Amino acid sequence: MSNSSGSGLSVRQFAALQENLKMAFRNLRANKGRSGLVILGVALGVTTLMAMVSIIEGFKGKLESEIMSTDTTQIYVTRDDPFQDDEEVRNRPRLEIDDMEAIEESCPSVGKVLYYADFGSVARHGSDKASMMNVRGATQNYQEVMNDWVEEGRFFSPAEYATGKNVCVIGRAPADNMFGGRDPIGLKIRVDEYQEFTVVGILAETESIFGSLATNYLVIPFSTFRKHFTFDYRPVIIAFPEDDDNLGKAQEEMETLLRIRHKLTPGQKNDFNISTQDQVMDFTRQITGPLTLVGLVLASIGLMVGGIGVITIMLVSVRERTREIGIRMAVGGTRQDIMQLFLVEAATLTGLGGAVGVVTGLILGFTISLFAPVSASVPVPYVLGALLVSTTTGIFFGLYPAIQASRLDPIESLSYE
Repeated sequence: MSNSSGSGLSVRQFAALQENLKMAFRNLRANKGRSGLVILGVALGVTTLMAMVSIIEGFKGKLESEIMSTDTTQIYVTRDDPFQDDEEVRNRPRLEIDDMEAIEESCPSVGKVLYYADFGSVARHGSDKASMMNVRGATQNYQEVMNDWVEEGRFFSPAEYATGKNVCVIGRAPADNMFGGRDPIGLKIRVDEYQEFTVVGILAETESIFGSLATNYLVIPFSTFRKHFTFDYRPVIIAFPEDDDNLGKAQEEMETLLRIRHKLTPGQKNDFNISTQDQVMDFTRQITGPLTLVGLVLASIGLMVGGIGVITIMLVSVRERTREIGIRMAVGGTRQDIMQLFLVEAATLTGLGGAVGVVTGLILGFTISLFAPVSASVPVPYVLGALLVSTTTGIFFGLYPAIQASRLDPIESLSYE
């Protein structure tokens, strides 16, 4: 018996909810102006959130794919600590190529190792073709470790590396920009006004979120780099473990070896920094996290505006529909039914605003991505969360008018003009 009663109650509640939804849409159409203002306020907040999230998530995804451009996690050894900047760090000794060679020879859990340094300069071809370039001096494993392969021509040979020849490979973008469509292989580039390098290869074109700034570079043998550029450069050692299962062991072997080579006692701190791609990705997430928070704050302002509009509109609606409320109570409507009627109407208002905001924000985000080097991306939880929060906002701000409506006296309401 109780089951039947419970079932009947559920059917009755569902029927009442359907009827209240129909009435909510009728009232929205009847009061298009003020309803539209509430929907607009909520939609603006949600649009801002969706557009920002789509761009930030796309940027984060692109950045992470560039960081994780290799199948095996890379280990970075640097003199500087990217998370620390003080005099002690700046005064550390420079990592030398002997350190890289020692890692290659003495760390069994480490596979390929790269040593490279770079600096920014102006490169020229002829008298007037100039381009800002990143000049990289690298060891022979550059292509394998950086996943940056020659597409035309060749990489510098072991013999050229051993003798410090003035040869280079360049990115596709500067090859096109500096040589005006001509084949640059065999032609010369002048770097830092004094040094000339013969182009022997062109690296495959890559897309980057940093645009041409990330593709304007040339790579020369480190032996050549060290011979011509004697300033205090800051080299990086990049190593692959034999496989990801050996990542921790490879880090330990490298750290122990470098401490021995740098003559550090057990109580002394490392005078170098070891990190991995995973740590770099964690750092990028720390940067992009606050940007998403800004979007949430802006969205909450729109929701607050919409919420205040809900209170105002619903209180006006209660006054205008006082006689209707009295009739509903007279024919058996309960206070709970009256509350549900106004809460459904409030939730419908802000829910529609949320839906409009989600669609508009996604369209805006994907439109922006057409002109930016990132693909817009919005995780489904953000979409569902935006719809849920906007609907909940209507229920929260509509609660006070709904309670006021449910507390009206039926007799006084019937006689209200």
